[in-house]
Parts: sequence; C-alpha cells; structure tokens
Amino acid sequence: MRQAAPLAALAVALAVVLTGSWPALAQGLSDREANQLKQQLAEAVQRNEWGRAADIIPDLARANDKKTWDLLVNVVERAPAGTDCPTALRAAAQVMPDRRVQDAVKKTATKSKSVEVRRQLALHVAAQQDWTTLIELMGDKDEQVAATATWKLVDGRVEAAVEPMLALMERLDRTHEGIWDVLRNGLGILLGQRLESAVEYRSKWTMVKEQGGLASVHPAREEVEARPDDEMRSGVRLFGRAIECTRIVFILDVSGSMTAIDPQQREQAAGSTARGGGDSQGEKPKGKNRLERAQAELKSVLSNLPASTKVNIVTYSSPHSIQVWRSGEAGKAPDLHAMSEANKRDACAFVDRFQAAGTTATDIALQRAFEVDGARCFYLLSDGFATHDGTTQTPTSDIIAVIDAHRERRVTIHTLGFIGADREMMIEVARHTGGKYSDIR
Repeated sequence: MRQAAPLAALAVALAVVLTGSWPALAQGLSDREANQLKQQLAEAVQRNEWGRAADIIPDLARANDKKTWDLLVNVVERAPAGTDCPTALRAAAQVMPDRRVQDAVKKTATKSKSVEVRRQLALHVAAQQDWTTLIELMGDKDEQVAATATWKLVDGRVEAAVEPMLALMERLDRTHEGIWDVLRNGLGILLGQRLESAVEYRSKWTMVKEQGGLASVHPAREEVEARPDDEMRSGVRLFGRAIECTRIVFILDVSGSMTAIDPQQREQAAGSTARGGGDSQGEKPKGKNRLERAQAELKSVLSNLPASTKVNIVTYSSPHSIQVWRSGEAGKAPDLHAMSEANKRDACAFVDRFQAAGTTATDIALQRAFEVDGARCFYLLSDGFATHDGTTQTPTSDIIAVIDAHRERRVTIHTLGFIGADREMMIEVARHTGGKYSDIR
C-alpha cells in the first residue's frame, strides 16, 4: 500500500509524456510508436507488472533522446528489488548513442540512488572504455560497483588508474575494509608483483614508471597449485592456505564420502594408541574423518577472522540438500555478514551441525554461492567427484558453465581437495577464475 502513491504519480508522469510536449523523436521510433510504448509502460507500472516494464524499456530506448533516458531512469529507480529493470536499462543505454544521452548515462552510473542501476551501468561504461567514469566509480559506496570498476581498469591496463588505486588502498590499509583485497590483487597484476600494502606498491610503482610505465611490466605466470612460498607472510590459514580475501563464501562438501578417515589421520591415531600400550582387541584405529577435520579447520578460521571480514557459508551434498548459513530475508538474495563475535559463534554452530551423507552436487553449490550478494571469492572444500545421483559424474564443462554465467562478478574460486577429490576439475575451476588449488593431506 505504501507504494501506491509513488507508482500512481509515476503513471501520471508517464501519461503526461503522451500529450505531445516532447520534441521530435529520433528516427528509431515514429511518434506513434513511441507514444504507444509509453502508454504500455505507464500501464505496466500502474499494475506493478515489472517484468512487462523491463521488456518495454529497450524498445522505447530506440527514441534515443535524453528525455526518454530520464524517463526510463525514473521508472527503473522506482522498480522493486529483484526485477530485470536495471538490466533492461543497461540494454537501453547500449542502443542510445546520442551524445547527450551518453553523458546522462555517465551521470546516472555515478549518481543513481539505485545500487542495481549503478551496478549495471558500471558494466556499460566499462564496455565503452570510459576510464574516467570507472576511476570515479572505484570510490562508489557499493563494494560491487567499486570492485567491478577496479577490475575493468585492471583488465584495460589503464595507467591513469594506478595513482587513484594506490590512494584508495592507502586509506584502507589499516582496516582492510571495502575493496582493499581487490586493490591489492589488481595492483599486483598491473605491477607484476604481489605485495601486501600500498607503501610497498607505491615504491614498486616508482620503479615501474622509471622503466617506462605499465608497458614495461611483464606479468609473472601464476601457478594454479598453491605452494607455501606463494602465501602471504601473515594471516588466517585454512589447511595451510592464507585467506586472501575479505568478502568470502566458504563452500563445504558434507557428502557421504566425507566420513572417510585419511591414512595420515589413521597413522596419527594408531601412534597415539601404541604409546598407550597397543590395542590387543584389534579395534580399527580412530581419528577424525574428513568432515570433522574440515569442520574443525573452518571453525578455527571463522573464529580468527578480523571483524571487518564478511562471510557466508554454503554446505552441500545432494541436489536438494544445499544449505546457506544466512539466507536472504523476504525473497532477497543472501548477504555477507561481518565477523562479529556473535556471528562467529553462530557461523561455527552452523558448520558443526552437519553429518556426512548424500552425493556431491558441486555445480548447484556454486550456483547458490553466486547468489550471495557482494561475494568476491569462494573457498571450496571437497573430497569427491561432482555427481547428482552418485553414479553419473557431472562434466567439468557444466561446472565451468555455472561460473561463466556469473563472469561479470569476477569471483575468484580457491579449491582445496582431500585425497580422492576430482583434482583435475578443482584445478580447472581455480585456473578459470584466477584462484589456486591445494591438496589437503
């Protein structure tokens, strides 16, 4: 009911457009066609038919004038969350080449009150290689907008972006909040060396400039399999791997095969028994199974992460047994949550409650993880081959297809495999996203 008045006002505004007070439309639409589309859009808004409105927006955009753009922005900014209207607005921007329209698009990309509009238009200005607007968007209050802008500037090897990136990283170095990890990784790619602070990067940048700028940098080849000397010098570690991100989804395999006790665990358990005098009854040596080890390790990580790190957790086995620690409320997408002491306790309790059972629906687990708003990296722990039914292996290409459907998110996926894991698949997932793979022994 609270939306009725604004929607009615918007419908009236749309109706006013039909009175003929607009200038002549561009050749993409006749006056009659434009008026029909505006009438249809007004009706869709009045009836809360936002899917229909999203379908109309790119068609009306063929009018290709600034007043039409302003009208479309007005409609989209009032659309409820979760509709396709922001995506439709991005499509509209692509078919409106008028210079005044494109100037307005840049302004909307940086000033819109709608986060979803800014996210979509950040992709548009990146496609236009509008580096100046992208540099401005690095400071956007929405981390996904800022991260998208930063990665697009890194991909374009935009030299003018280095100083703003350094300045922003300097402000974030103390807390590691915001897009600090994106800046660290991006500057590492641009300058050819992974460092840990803006001070170190600024020194490196001085040397790079003396050698001729970014054109002189030859990026080092990244190893897909992590080694101890690749890791950061400090930080929280998951099975020896330093946590290199501040906006994380941990993805934990809780399938039936995770009941296995690995040889090293058996040896440790057997050794402790021998010290106590042996086992004359021939009982099987005891030790933590894979799930218990993963639970203990993940709880340790969660307990030691800085409060500024934001996390969600996905556990998975069979296709209908995927669970998210904190699901979205009222139909909204799941979110990340800061590691306050209360959240740490709650997250640890969530991890602790599972027993191993079922198959290994890795593709569906990744899809659920991609639904988490704001995630920039995944840590995937598994011990088996991806399968929905326990018999038919899910092709690696199907898993890569899930990732590719969300490629604009630029999520890095780090994979960690117990003995028996589909090592080839997990290495490919890491390679495909710029992550690294580790064996869990």
